[in-house]
Amino acid sequence: MSDLLDELLEYTPLHLNRWKTPDDYLGPDYFDYFAAPCTVHRDSDVLARANWEAQLKLIPIDGERVMEVCASHWAVGWVFWLAIHKDNAAMLKIADNLAAALEDYPVVDDSLYSQMEWDENEEDWKHLSVKERLAMYRRYGFSGGDLAGLLRAILRGNWSAAYDTLNEAGDVMYRWRN
Repeated sequence: MSDLLDELLEYTPLHLNRWKTPDDYLGPDYFDYFAAPCTVHRDSDVLARANWEAQLKLIPIDGERVMEVCASHWAVGWVFWLAIHKDNAAMLKIADNLAAALEDYPVVDDSLYSQMEWDENEEDWKHLSVKERLAMYRRYGFSGGDLAGLLRAILRGNWSAAYDTLNEAGDVMYRWRN
């Protein structure tokens, strides 16, 4: 019953912006839509991608009242954003609450973000050469653990072993990427 009431009532978001035509824009208009807070583009980092995925779980796309919009962009190739129709009170409330929460803390779903960060580190570590992995240990240090773990990390590209034996492994990979 409350879903039906939400559908019938108007809602004015406090933390969302109504769509405005960007400069040099040639695509369709979305004047009746608000932009959800999380977006992604070709060069998005793991936090932006995790927030986007978490937002999609909270605000499902239905193709009309909630739409995934892809726009080309000269600097980043493309940008995806969610357009929520002004009459979709239920989804506007969710998006507005999400935007308010993001003002205080930048992560929508900590466990999703952590998993995606782990997966990205694992993939990057695997593709480093033995020489590059060894250079990481020389620069940042061996945190302890067993020698077998150190060898698995360097010779086989095992991220779990690297995480256990490289000082501040997660931070090291972040600095390496940026």
